[in-house]
Amino acid sequence: MILADLAATPDAALAVSEWRALPATQAPWQASGVRLAAGQAYTLLATGTVHWSARHPDLYGGPGFHLYARVHPGGRLVNLTRTSDIYRACHAQGAAPRICLEAADDQGIVRKAVDWALTDGTRLAWRWRLDLHPSTLPEDTPCTHDYVSVAAEFDDGRDLTWIWSAALPRDRHFACPIRAWQTRETHWVVRNAGDPRGAWLDEERAVRADVAAAMGAPPLRIVAVWLIAVATFQHQRARAAFEGIELVDGERRLRVL
Repeated sequence: MILADLAATPDAALAVSEWRALPATQAPWQASGVRLAAGQAYTLLATGTVHWSARHPDLYGGPGFHLYARVHPGGRLVNLTRTSDIYRACHAQGAAPRICLEAADDQGIVRKAVDWALTDGTRLAWRWRLDLHPSTLPEDTPCTHDYVSVAAEFDDGRDLTWIWSAALPRDRHFACPIRAWQTRETHWVVRNAGDPRGAWLDEERAVRADVAAAMGAPPLRIVAVWLIAVATFQHQRARAAFEGIELVDGERRLRVL
């Protein structure tokens, strides 16, 4: 049954229905025409595609990426097709914290705010396991920029992400190929296709040295640590897990995860 059929289907349990076509170029919030009483249940269904480029028809997103709803006034923002986030806590009770990632044609960032002076001795360490990479191609083009990474955000608004690449060589670094992020984000390859999938691997990066090599003059402080996953450009799947994320500088130590 398509949505247009649903709107015309007689059903005693269906008090009212409304079918709306929403052009992607139209202003964000639009009224549905449906009024709800307090405590009344409702269902939202959506289908469609928003194309991102006239030159590249394979670049697009659906309702799960673009379409949100809320009950006006003051209602909670909800996505029309997602049932949970792509990240979840997955450690056993009493065990060290662990975050698992599962993304299907989706993307997302987990951000933990920190306040850490960036010195020559600053290290970012973590453990991760990659089970499924969202790309088989180099991630340094706008059409293939699907990846999994850990990132540090700095007080000057820039960030450096250490990625597990599908095809690029280790220590290759490049500005983000997405235009809106080019001046803000830089990527550094720390793992690639030659590293084992499904195995836990340990990382430790000299943050200031990496920033100086890839981005120029280093900032003064780290203000956040991110987990990033992108699987939307080639519409594939990503599966990974992260644990033991911490900032270290001599005797100073901050557990992030």
